[in-house]
Amino acid sequence: MKLTHKLNWKIKMEYPQHKVFCIGLNKTGTTSLGDALKILGYRRLGWQDQVSAPLTLRWHEGKLDYFRKLTFKYDAFEDIPWCLVYKEMKAMYPNAKFILTEREDPEKWYDSLVRHVEKRGGWVGHYLIYGAYDLRANKDQCIDKYVRHNDEVREFFSGQPDQLLELNFEKGHGWKELCKFLGMSSLPDEDFPHSNKGK
Repeated sequence: MKLTHKLNWKIKMEYPQHKVFCIGLNKTGTTSLGDALKILGYRRLGWQDQVSAPLTLRWHEGKLDYFRKLTFKYDAFEDIPWCLVYKEMKAMYPNAKFILTEREDPEKWYDSLVRHVEKRGGWVGHYLIYGAYDLRANKDQCIDKYVRHNDEVREFFSGQPDQLLELNFEKGHGWKELCKFLGMSSLPDEDFPHSNKGK
């Protein structure tokens, strides 16, 4: 049995932690990244139905005070709707770290998204983000949103390599890239998480 909690303690004591915002769209490995940050000792807020779903509505209404309050309680944030407010979080926390998770192929991302949505059922948040309730019938629209989101993130952080890390787990990215970006010299003695796997 690996004593991960001891490693977490050492990392916490040795390195000051920045706020970390994971700003890839859902189904790009956001849960795996959140689990990894938790292993590193970050107080992580991932998708929670009772928090994230209403928070997405607050994003749509432009009520960002709800986001600000949550940032006082946690160190790392992932999944919807945090990927939609990266500009505001950058203004709020100028020294924060931002991580863009992405898939190697937008088509694979779309297939994963549709399977996920059809398994869980429709939700107004998908309409607010992707512009459609029926994602299967709006493939081009969804892929366009995915591509534009990634391009806009890269453009926004252009010339700031110390603040934006791009991770693609399909390319084998993992502890090495993440820990280097966070300023950590040691790596956890366990495999990088692969969470929320699809078929």
